[in-house]
Amino acid sequence: MLGVENVETENGCSRQVLSAADAPEGLDWRAVWQLTSMSLGIGLFAIPYCFLLLGYVQAAFLVVVMGLLANTALQRLLDISLAHDTASYEALAELAFGRAGKVAMTVITMITTTIATLSYLSASKGLLVSVAIAFLVDVDVNVNHDAAGSPIQVEVLGRTQSVVVLFFLVCMVSPMLLSRSMGDSAWISAGGVFSISLSALFFVGSCLAVLAGGCKKEQCHPSPPALAGSAAEILQYMATLAFSFSMVFALFPVLADRAAQRSLAGAVKILRPAVRMSISFSVSIYLLVGFMGVLTFGTDTESLALQNLDLTQPLPQLISLVVGSTSLLLVAIV
Repeated sequence: MLGVENVETENGCSRQVLSAADAPEGLDWRAVWQLTSMSLGIGLFAIPYCFLLLGYVQAAFLVVVMGLLANTALQRLLDISLAHDTASYEALAELAFGRAGKVAMTVITMITTTIATLSYLSASKGLLVSVAIAFLVDVDVNVNHDAAGSPIQVEVLGRTQSVVVLFFLVCMVSPMLLSRSMGDSAWISAGGVFSISLSALFFVGSCLAVLAGGCKKEQCHPSPPALAGSAAEILQYMATLAFSFSMVFALFPVLADRAAQRSLAGAVKILRPAVRMSISFSVSIYLLVGFMGVLTFGTDTESLALQNLDLTQPLPQLISLVVGSTSLLLVAIV
């Protein structure tokens, strides 16, 4: 396959140069979806809570800064991959940190992906169970009220029942874990990004409806702070926001898939704009959902903003159903 020419530089070294035959045409949207799917999941609806605890001005600033840093880091990783002629995350980790560092990075990656998988399964279980109860018996299990009118949390499943439901969900998603590469699961990536994005737009629409309808004095949510957070909270929720740019875990599998179809230089070139588009899209939707959620629900914003919606209404039920189902599917590519 044509694609890369070895050109000798002035100091006698050779470097790879992309040939015209290997030049990409247009933006690789499939790569954009694959990269974005690692970041755009159920955690999107935790962004409003971060905006509450950090203050919406400070949180928005951090989202933009982290987006810029994420783009810089991913572009530099592509540079290093091209310089060392490898698309392997493990190989680059060994080059950078030695064998011990490679083992450490492997352990960190396993821990991170395990936590993400458990979070997706847990969130999927909670949302799907809540939707089922709301649809069947017209009860909002996110928030109920006692005789005095005070809000209380309703426990639908006991510990044993939760384990059984989680086991059932794992069995449902297990066949999809057998895919050899992210390319084999590209339909999940594209569908996941589309579903979560559409759910985010519906969520924003629900927020606009609440804001437009106004509220009675006793039902109004206190306004959120512009700046807030102790040092411990800032560090904690900065980490939450940083995890929202975890497309680094998808970069090397996507790069390997593209390098198998063309040269490594061609794969790197086609991924550069895909990385920028993925991060730009993620930053935009984080800001939109974060601002709308916290400005609508104020200091009453839940840790998962979907829980602020009235599940007795059809649209919130649909949003929760789509997000819960999508979170289950995304386990296959985490």
